[in-house]
Amino acid sequence: PDPIAKFAGTSTGKVNAATLRVQKGIVAAVENFDFEAKFQVIKYKMILSKKGGDITEYQGNDPYVTPEMQGALERLKSKEKIYIEEIYVKEPGGGTRKLQTGISIEVL
Repeated sequence: PDPIAKFAGTSTGKVNAATLRVQKGIVAAVENFDFEAKFQVIKYKMILSKKGGDITEYQGNDPYVTPEMQGALERLKSKEKIYIEEIYVKEPGGGTRKLQTGISIEVL
């Protein structure tokens, strides 16, 4: 089964700005599965949608938030949005796959 990617403990919903500012990266895990299967995020695109329509895209090449992303996350305001798309993971057997769903978060 496909793992579910999460940022700040969620794949969709509203998250407090202070919580978003301290996030270190994206995790991907299989939920409600009988066997342990470890997936590692190896690539993703983070899109920040600010009030007024400004959109900024960032590229991640491992599961961690880059310093540039961290700076942008620290400046987020209420009602702004984070989208994390084109998430690729390394499978337990060594292969890679693109996840079918992304992450969508609104800042509280």
